[in-house]
Amino acid sequence: MLVHLRCSLHVHHFLCAWRASALLCSERPAVYTPVHPERGKFGARIASNATILFARRQTSCAGGLLQVKLLHARFIENGDERVQSHQDALLRMYIQCGAFEDASVLFAYSSRGCAATWAKIMGLHIHPFSALQLFNQMCTEGVIPVKPVVISFISSFSDSLYVPEVKRLQARVQYSDLWSDVVIRTALIGAYSICNHFDALKQLFGCISERDTVLWVVIIRAYLQAGRNEDALQLFHQMTMEGALPNEFVYACALAGCNRSSELRHGQEIHCHISRSEFRSDSVTCNALVTMYGKCGKLEDAIFAFNDSDDQDKVSWNAVVGACAHHDQGKAASSYLWQMQERGFLPNDLTLMSALDACANQPALADGKRLHALLTGMGLKINVNVSNALINMYGRSGSILQARWVFDGILDRNIITWTSMVAAYAFHGLADDALDVVSIMFQEGIFPNSITFVNILTACGHCGLVMKGYEYFGLMRNNHVIPTIEHYNCLLDLLARAGLLDEGEMLLKLLPIESTVALWTALLGGCRIHFDVERADFVASKALHFESHESGPYVLLHNMWTVASQGPQGVSCKGAQDVPCTEIHYSDLCY
Repeated sequence: MLVHLRCSLHVHHFLCAWRASALLCSERPAVYTPVHPERGKFGARIASNATILFARRQTSCAGGLLQVKLLHARFIENGDERVQSHQDALLRMYIQCGAFEDASVLFAYSSRGCAATWAKIMGLHIHPFSALQLFNQMCTEGVIPVKPVVISFISSFSDSLYVPEVKRLQARVQYSDLWSDVVIRTALIGAYSICNHFDALKQLFGCISERDTVLWVVIIRAYLQAGRNEDALQLFHQMTMEGALPNEFVYACALAGCNRSSELRHGQEIHCHISRSEFRSDSVTCNALVTMYGKCGKLEDAIFAFNDSDDQDKVSWNAVVGACAHHDQGKAASSYLWQMQERGFLPNDLTLMSALDACANQPALADGKRLHALLTGMGLKINVNVSNALINMYGRSGSILQARWVFDGILDRNIITWTSMVAAYAFHGLADDALDVVSIMFQEGIFPNSITFVNILTACGHCGLVMKGYEYFGLMRNNHVIPTIEHYNCLLDLLARAGLLDEGEMLLKLLPIESTVALWTALLGGCRIHFDVERADFVASKALHFESHESGPYVLLHNMWTVASQGPQGVSCKGAQDVPCTEIHYSDLCY
């Protein structure tokens, strides 16, 4: 088998050399001149080295792969194809040109004595098992793994299925000189975190006595990416207890773990640490503080942290605009966007989408229009993501014609574009217009996704289109879109509004997923609309069975019995929390 492979390779190289020889005479005679016999091997090597330098420049140009293959053929003609430096240069150039198959063939035929060569070829094998085979083969051939090889191998792991391979690599490295390298151990911790194996990660971390800030950042971020914020914050406190000094990136990682109001206290404690450090006014920490306070419901503190920064960069402005948008302060978000543009910074798409989302209500329509005008005046190229946010903003603000104008102006519509337009029509009860958009979707070969179907069913429910609702619900199931609780809620609301209470109750009894208080409350709303008091008593008892503190079922049932001049029979209102509130609009703000 091996002899056959080598013979095939020799034939391949001979044909390659023969084709290249013809090209040498016709295409680039000035560069690839033949080597005269009297110049000898030394002259051939000088010519080869000069040719390598030329080909390296050509690999970044159009037709670079052809130049590399011509050079390869030249080496074969001169008998230099076994020279290690030539093989390494060819391998590097094949990879640079994206000719990975040619690089693999060359590697299989090369001497492979250099660990760096193994590192290059291992980087081409994205699949971990292929990389593992190469790594084991390298060790079998007596090549000692070096740091780049191990790092390249570790970076190929991306799933929990590869935990055994990571452990084998750790065992191999643990008994070598590489184990003392903190970069290797940090990379192993990163691999365990990607594989979501925190037991092994914790054990490995405990074995490391010398922990630098990079290691702390990696392990804190690993827990954050897994959603284990509490563990990440405990690691930060452990770091400070051990006397290690956090840098700005450690502080930023720790603050990223405080993204809910319940974690505000931890964020404030970290802020105290920062205020006593040299990073008090650092842009990285200030940006993290703005984001943290914005997500934890403290907009004033977020603005204070923004103003406290010595170097307000693009990230700073995006963070403060995002904080304002998170609190539905469209006017403030627009103001900061304007100031941001005056300072020479351009907002990113996520910031623009957040700001537009903050204006997605009737009182903030004027702010949304000003923001739209600001984007146009700034000369920004409004891409499809921002356009989708504009459709959503205009749709929820009551300007449905403006939403359709934006929709019609989008050339590269994606599924979110279509869903946003359907949702805008559904929000205003314009079922016919919503279904017309859906029909155009099908004509253009785009199939609705799960969220689109929620909006389609909502539109049908608002207009009592029961048969259409059943039709689209069946279409969804027949095309492998799994119904969620939101879809069943829309379908139940459709039946309840249409007075089909028997069908709604039967749907709840045959539900393939666990029912919720929202589903029973939707049916209770239908009982109120059609004044089915007897059924309402039963449905309310089912809704209250969930021991929810929501006041909706109590209020609906109480109103029905009040109209019927009777009291609630056997339904206790204990536990209800009916929080009174009034919506007031003053100075373009909603309270």
